[in-house]
Amino acid sequence: FSKECIAKAMSEAYAFLGEVNNAISTRPYIVGEHFSLTDIAAIANVHRYRLLDLDMEPYNFIGQWYQRVADRKAFQLAITEYESPNSGS
Repeated sequence: FSKECIAKAMSEAYAFLGEVNNAISTRPYIVGEHFSLTDIAAIANVHRYRLLDLDMEPYNFIGQWYQRVADRKAFQLAITEYESPNSGS
């Protein structure tokens, strides 16, 4: 990939993180008080960004939101256990 393509993708990733961070700055989940499909869609990207070591420090609300979602059994089954080298995949 060209440097320009990578820079554009990084800019879009950080813009996305900013939007999520703003949304959860006043509520526990992206669209309100309850976990929703929006959180499911967003967590996949946020999880990938964490794996890529994107700088999450400026997004102070994402860590707590990520942990709330990651503590859910479905997340553990779909993401954590799937990625585990001992999961048989």
